[in-house]
Parts: sequence; C-alpha cells; structure tokens
Amino acid sequence: MANFAEMVERENFDLAYEPEISEWQDSTRLQCMINYLEPAKGIFPTREVFIEVYKFLKVYRAVTNNFEICDFTKKFNSAKNKNFSTYTILSAINIFRELGFIKFNSDKTFDLPIFDKKISLNNSRTFRLGNKI
Repeated sequence: MANFAEMVERENFDLAYEPEISEWQDSTRLQCMINYLEPAKGIFPTREVFIEVYKFLKVYRAVTNNFEICDFTKKFNSAKNKNFSTYTILSAINIFRELGFIKFNSDKTFDLPIFDKKISLNNSRTFRLGNKI
C-alpha cells in the first residue's frame, strides 16, 4: 500500500491492521500488517468539484493513462491551487466510475469514454446517498 504514503503524511485516514511477530536475523519484533487503508471521511464533492475533477481528468489523460489516486490528487490540487482531500477526489472518481465516465483497466490505466448524451450525477446511487449526509 505504498501508493498511499503521501496521503498518510498529509491527511487523516482509516486503518485496520493485525499485529504480527517478525523474526529475522535472530531478532524478534512486533510489526503491524495493514489489512485496510483508505482516506478518512471528509467533504463530499459538490457539483462544482465534480466539474473541476472531470475537466482535470481530461487534461491528466492527455499526459498519461496511468492512474494512482494520491498522485492525481496532488497534481489536481497543485494545478487548481486547491487543498481537497483524497477522500473528496476519490468520491468523485468512484461516482464517475459508477456512471461509466471513467473506466479502469487491470494494468492501472484508465480511459474516458465519450458520451453523446448528458448523464445526470443523480443516476449514481453513491451520489444520491452522499448528498444526504
């Protein structure tokens, strides 16, 4: 889970782990094996944030088709002079994925399908539930 290292350094996160004994070179130590790590709940994205994130996805896709959430969040915040949490950006990305606006491939690359009609964010169950919080 090294891809979350930057997030862990700069924002809150939820973590689940199991303690484990590590024995190496005649030394016994306690270590924590991480089972679950994700950004802590933050601000749910507004419609304006969805627009900004999607526009930036198009720019980002023109440069690379590799997607890693911490890198994307860092570049988005830098380019937009914002300070959105990984949770906020990841929420938008997950809703885009649910609606088919973004497709992730098994090799950690992504595509942005082209649509010929408008699709409402309200078609996403996650969006509808998130707006009620």
